[in-house]
Parts: sequence; C-alpha cells; structure tokens
Amino acid sequence: MRRLLADPAVTKVQADPDPANARAIRCYLESGFVPVREIVTPDGPALLMVATRETTARRVGP
Repeated sequence: MRRLLADPAVTKVQADPDPANARAIRCYLESGFVPVREIVTPDGPALLMVATRETTARRVGP
C-alpha cells in the first residue's frame, strides 16, 4: 500500500472482496481500506473497499 500510494498519480486503491469472506475483509480493514458499499459484479456480489493515503496512514502508520 505504501509503495502504491507513494506514486502521486495514485489517489486511491480499490478492492472488492466477496462480502462473505470475513478474513479478506479483516485484512483489508487492517491495511487501511474502508468499506464503501456492496456492489454486484460479473462474478457476483462484492464489497467495494477503498484505501487512500489518509486511511492507510491512520491504520498502518507512516
């Protein structure tokens, strides 16, 4: 995450785990991702999660 967000062109990183995958969601939360809403993708339901410099800094430090 730090490496991705160190690039000034990158403003956010998105992930879309299965809403039933609690382990993946917990990992994303610990990495600074914030749940936005549930969405429907061609692969089925997903939880849209977004990380920004601000959310990542609060979760994992500088």
